Amino acid sequence: MNNKKVLMDISWSNKGGIGRFTDEISKLLCDISKEELYRKCASPLAPLGLAVNIFLRKKTDVVFLPGYIPPLFCSKKFIITIHDLNHLDLNDNSSLFKRLFYNFIIKRGCR
Repeated sequence: MNNKKVLMDISWSNKGGIGRFTDEISKLLCDISKEELYRKCASPLAPLGLAVNIFLRKKTDVVFLPGYIPPLFCSKKFIITIHDLNHLDLNDNSSLFKRLFYNFIIKRGCR
């Protein structure tokens, strides 16, 4: 079997529910493999920085993003994690912004 090089974004670490998911998954992955973990800085340019970071890591086969936002540009295969979709079905927890965000940003990452 061919081992794949996985690059994991741990920028959600220690930040709420997604942070807990990130911390637990990164621990498990490090226990079973030599996964490469990296941290990106949160800034308005973070999606661009993430794209550059991924592009520069030639030996990466797949990028794992524990959060729900797909990279702006990505030259590698990537995995995002959708944690909750109740606001798409429940009017009390929905808004025009959320619907637009999911229809244009999240759908692009779900291919």
